[in-house]
Amino acid sequence: MNAERNDRQTWRVAAKILVSVVVGLYLIFLLMGKIPSSDKLGWSEYALIVFVALFVADFFDKLAEVSFGKEGLSLRMNKVEERQEEAENTLRAIRIALSGLINRYEFHHLEGLAEKGPYLVKFGNIFFDEVRRLDSIGFLIPTRPGGFNTIQEQHGSDGSEFDLKEYVQITDQGNSYLAMRKVMEAERISRT
Repeated sequence: MNAERNDRQTWRVAAKILVSVVVGLYLIFLLMGKIPSSDKLGWSEYALIVFVALFVADFFDKLAEVSFGKEGLSLRMNKVEERQEEAENTLRAIRIALSGLINRYEFHHLEGLAEKGPYLVKFGNIFFDEVRRLDSIGFLIPTRPGGFNTIQEQHGSDGSEFDLKEYVQITDQGNSYLAMRKVMEAERISRT
């Protein structure tokens, strides 16, 4: 199968070279005045030359669709569609990666920290791991000396609610992630 494809490509290349040489020689002779005015090409021949030039440039291989409508001539190119499909596949992969970067509880912490007003939480080992993980990703930074140890020291044993915003703040990177994730969620909901 590959040998057959290579043979076809070789013939196409040879045909393109031959046509290019013939058209090129004609244009050279025309410019040098070697062709008498009675033998010069007319508009139909020039159209043929344009067609050949497009053929040599693989224009017709890249053309997916030609249509005539109210707006006039419409061309759709294969290469553009291939690139668009690649971009859509990349975007899908990025969305999957973004949605799995943090779990829903960590996402909830980001939302709470991004909203106005206090964000009340209770200390627990799982909570503490989630907050430290958000810090390690770069989505949170501690705002008090002693960092996250201060949270553990002050609220690790009493079980009372406290405002997490007194100890940490969401970073620009965290806000950007939150915004992208919300857009993705809205798009997912609108598709269903």
